[in-house]
Amino acid sequence: MRFSVAPTLTRRSSSWLTLLTMLCVVFLGYPVNAAGDGLILVEDGEARASVVIADDAPDRVTEAASELVRHVAMAAGVELPVVSESQSTEVSSPRIYIGETNAAEAAGISAADLEEELAVIRAHEGDLLIAANDANDGALWGVYEVLDRDLGVRWLWPGELGTYAPATDQVILREWDTEIQPMMRRRNIRTGYRRGGQDLGLGFSDDDMLEQYLEEQRTFLRRHRMGGRGSFHTAGHQFGRWWERYGEDHPEWFHKLPIGAVDFPDRARQPIEHEVLGELTSMCVSNPEVADEVIRLFEEELDPDDPRPHLPLGEADLPALCHCRHCLAWDAHQPSHQELSQMPEDVLRMHRPFDAGRRYAKFWSNIHERALEIHPNTVATAFVYMNYFKAPTDIAFHENMKLSFVPWTGWWFPREPEAQEWIEEQWLKWRDTGGTLYYRPNYMLDGAYMPHVFSREFGENFQFNIRHGSVGTDFDTLTGQWAVQGPTLYLLMRIHSRWDEPVEDLLSEYYEAFGPAAGHIEDYFDFWEAHTTGNIDEFRGLFYKYQANRLHSYMKISHELYPEEAFEQAEVYLQRAEEAVQDVNGGNRYDERVQFVRDGFTQSRMGANIARMFAEEYPEDAIQDAFRELVEFRRSVEDTYVTNLLRSGFNDYETWAEEFDFGFLAEE
Repeated sequence: MRFSVAPTLTRRSSSWLTLLTMLCVVFLGYPVNAAGDGLILVEDGEARASVVIADDAPDRVTEAASELVRHVAMAAGVELPVVSESQSTEVSSPRIYIGETNAAEAAGISAADLEEELAVIRAHEGDLLIAANDANDGALWGVYEVLDRDLGVRWLWPGELGTYAPATDQVILREWDTEIQPMMRRRNIRTGYRRGGQDLGLGFSDDDMLEQYLEEQRTFLRRHRMGGRGSFHTAGHQFGRWWERYGEDHPEWFHKLPIGAVDFPDRARQPIEHEVLGELTSMCVSNPEVADEVIRLFEEELDPDDPRPHLPLGEADLPALCHCRHCLAWDAHQPSHQELSQMPEDVLRMHRPFDAGRRYAKFWSNIHERALEIHPNTVATAFVYMNYFKAPTDIAFHENMKLSFVPWTGWWFPREPEAQEWIEEQWLKWRDTGGTLYYRPNYMLDGAYMPHVFSREFGENFQFNIRHGSVGTDFDTLTGQWAVQGPTLYLLMRIHSRWDEPVEDLLSEYYEAFGPAAGHIEDYFDFWEAHTTGNIDEFRGLFYKYQANRLHSYMKISHELYPEEAFEQAEVYLQRAEEAVQDVNGGNRYDERVQFVRDGFTQSRMGANIARMFAEEYPEDAIQDAFRELVEFRRSVEDTYVTNLLRSGFNDYETWAEEFDFGFLAEE
């Protein structure tokens, strides 16, 4: 199979992007300070300001103060003193007051009464107030906003090397007067903790190293303001255990299938029988007894003191399968064979075995209306998922119907433009039903530890969903391939707080941290993005050829997805980047970041080579030696967090465990 190992994507130069970013910041209301304006924190190598917190400040406020001090020191080499408010009269202005302080109260800000996650940032009489309720993360979010806007701090990946604070001999804060609060009520990226190959020696060297990585990752996620406010009910697979509980007495509650059918694109009406799938048995949602039992359980478990009781309605983790005539009658008009043949492959998958979007919408709406009569603030949750992605046009939801939008089977990146347009259209139509949408993708599970880069497609799609009503996120899963999928992962983090800024500007932030090598590193990742997005059909064909899947066995086809000639072309850009920082001195660590990217490249190349050895049926001892070399390399870079080795080990184990014995590593 011949791949198009395409050249770089068309882009503007890094210097032009940096200028454009600065202009964009000005127009958004965040002026870039000129020297001498604002509050001076550091000048001529000395601290000119102090950080002030309440005498009894809680841990989250002391953490906010520590984060401010730490990052100022990274940028300017000077550590600001932290004092309690009772000592603040002993230090001169400017003072930076954080959290619930008397100074904030005197300025007319009742911090204790502020909304959750809200920070008031205000210059006042020569000082700066970062006022927030001490019971939540508002103060920390306020500090990160100041570090972001005034010091240009960027958090690229976990750990110190991944923190870029541009070196300066003068730190000045603008004359702030604003309120900040994360737009989405919930921002979550699951960390995907799966030991997989860890216990066999494929991952971190020991559990202490693993925990060190996980702690750095937790800090990194907080710096990108992951978290949330208020109660936030999410959907789950509510009916997964219903067959075990009710199947013997009520088989009529569950899906009914045409005899002998495997795929039903035309939904032929055939004789019906059950096929028991255990936890993967879907429901006959048109059966009124199913709705009655859901309501009975809701009333039985209802807490009268709960102001917003939860009614979970998520289907089992598979497509809707029921072919009984009542369920079929609830469905919308199905596409004809001709219409199906004209659909992009990704969209077509959503119609197999049939489109059940209206069926489920009717089911959810009927039950939620009954629950609202029991408690007027009931929040119902469900998935927009599998073959019920297509939105209905004749059903309206209460606003407390919360829909979890789950791009899954067929919705990996890269996508065809028609498929991208179709899925965004469904988002808008589900939003127009009146329900509340939050974003719950699975496509971040893709790519294993290979240079599977889809930054721009992903970033623009993610921003689209936020612009059009997403109240939260729940991404599954953060695989932590920081050195080889860095720009995509940076957008995943950054868009949570900068959803309204152009994707190209956000990418330029990432590349800026590589200093003189910025343009070459951008060329390098653009090469891989062009390779990934330019070979959609080839990717699909290889997954089919090897009977591999993107979640569990991506590495099986990595040698053909990323042939050696692609690595050779990509390496040219890395070599140019290394040359650009070879003689650069200073504290910005540009050379170490280039090496970080090189290490990710090396792991990917080694993994693809192992896949080639399997495909060409190399002797077992040769493959063992290749895995030993891979593990040795991983251990040599594990403390720089090039990759989440827990996840990389999982990728190897899941791909090869059925045909290869990893016991030799555990014994060694």
